[in-house]
Amino acid sequence: MYAYVTLYPEVVRAGSLRNVLRAAADRAGHGLVVGLTSSPGWRYVAARVESDGHRANAHMALSERCFIVDCGIGDVRMASGSTPDLTAVVETLHSWLRAPGSGNSSRSSPF
Repeated sequence: MYAYVTLYPEVVRAGSLRNVLRAAADRAGHGLVVGLTSSPGWRYVAARVESDGHRANAHMALSERCFIVDCGIGDVRMASGSTPDLTAVVETLHSWLRAPGSGNSSRSSPF
């Protein structure tokens, strides 16, 4: 995590992106169940949420402060975006699982 200290201090303090997203989602009252991605090498820098076949992955860029989010249904990517704002990531994850593919997610997403 040393390479991420300057760009993502809150993630480094929390120990992983999963931990910091869980905490932010809990503070917002979203009740997201944030898990790990299937890649063990990404356990500190990526996270995943799933519900009823809908999923979203978030991960951190290394060269700049940028959270990348990919949303999909099954194995099909339906939306993606990036932002430097952790709160925007949590809102997007919550929105996608609440109403995936309805258009509401893209309108309510901050990016």
